[in-house]
This record gives sequence, C-alpha cells and structure tokens, in this order.
Amino acid sequence: MNIAGRLKETVTVKRLTARTSSGDATLGTTLTIKARIERALVTKKAGLGEGLDQQTRMFCVEAILLSDFVFFPEDSTANMNTARKPTEVSPVYSLGGKLSHHEVLF
Repeated sequence: MNIAGRLKETVTVKRLTARTSSGDATLGTTLTIKARIERALVTKKAGLGEGLDQQTRMFCVEAILLSDFVFFPEDSTANMNTARKPTEVSPVYSLGGKLSHHEVLF
C-alpha cells in the first residue's frame, strides 16, 4: 500500500536529543516531512458527564518518536509551546508484511 500520494501537508519534526538538568529540551535534527492530518471531535465520558475532545491522527512514511516535537502547518516552529507531542505511534504494514507507513496520535 503506497500512501505517498495522499500525504498533502508538510509538518516539521524536531528531535529531542537530551534534557538539561533543569528539564529544558535540547533539540537536534529538524525534519520536514509530508503527512496527512485528520482531526475529529469525539465524545468522551469524564466523571459526571460527557464532553467533546479533539482527536488528531497523522499518517506519514517517516518514523516519528514519542519524544519528538511535531509542528503542523499552522504552528510556529519558533514557539516550542505550539509543538504537539505524540501520545501513540503505530507502524502500519501491508498485507505482504512490509512496513507501509506510521499512524501517530496526538
């Protein structure tokens, strides 16, 4: 399964290389990759009632790490507070067992 033709958006990924003693991130490699971003509102049960929550999925060919900082097209790469942190990264395989792409949840 080749999804390259469906990856219409460009995202920036900054890799975490270390943390300082005060906990600040030291970033290394910056990648610019093609991706497909899907946003959806989902109903979640929380405590005494239900609420709406936004769920975002991203599909890409390159491997994303849970420690990566991901910037969508509308995010400012100069402001680390706009970075999105992956909560789950799953490889997706073709029927033949070859790695096709990655699905990333935020």
